[in-house]
Amino acid sequence: MKRKYKTILFDFDGTIADTKECIISSFQKSLASFDLTPIDEKELVSLIGKSLTEQVKILIPSDSSDIFYDTFVAKYRQVYAEESKTKLAVFKGVKKVLNSMWKKKIVMTIVSSKKESVLQNDCKILNIENYFDLLVGPDSVTHHKPHPESVHVSMKKLGITNKASLLVIGDATFDIDMGNAASVDTCAVTWGVHSRNLLLSSKPTYIIDNVADLSKFI
Repeated sequence: MKRKYKTILFDFDGTIADTKECIISSFQKSLASFDLTPIDEKELVSLIGKSLTEQVKILIPSDSSDIFYDTFVAKYRQVYAEESKTKLAVFKGVKKVLNSMWKKKIVMTIVSSKKESVLQNDCKILNIENYFDLLVGPDSVTHHKPHPESVHVSMKKLGITNKASLLVIGDATFDIDMGNAASVDTCAVTWGVHSRNLLLSSKPTYIIDNVADLSKFI
């Protein structure tokens, strides 16, 4: 029997929004602008959920300098801002679930590796910005997923003390590991970047395959 929750911390990429095409296109165009070889898409997709700087350092040879990484990240964000205008989509059925949660006064937060200004813009493009009480990105934390700091920051900002009332929902092991490290319930969703078997290895409290099943938590 699934427990009812008063607060839900959503991941964004691969959980609420289908951003895979946008991220791949932005990354490959950024690489091309530096005359670098395109990255294998599967490798790139597997890292969605980590901070952008971490992704870049993993995907681009380690002899690159920090100055280059900073320059590349800045270029990527510039390209992403343009690509996001046409290449973002909410997963089918998610907006309906968000609306149901909002009507039931569920407190909803997005916890993401994306900067909060980017999250805000993405939500505006997708017309879902009014559903969320809080956006937590790398701007608000020192340690990124899978570290539990994002959960702790969310709880503090929202004035939540009861962990039993909170659920973390995400499509990647980084999300589930973050929730587990914070000792809160977690739900893995299988329509994003990580496979069911990989998600199960992180031992989520729940795992679901259909967007409609999100409604069972409210």
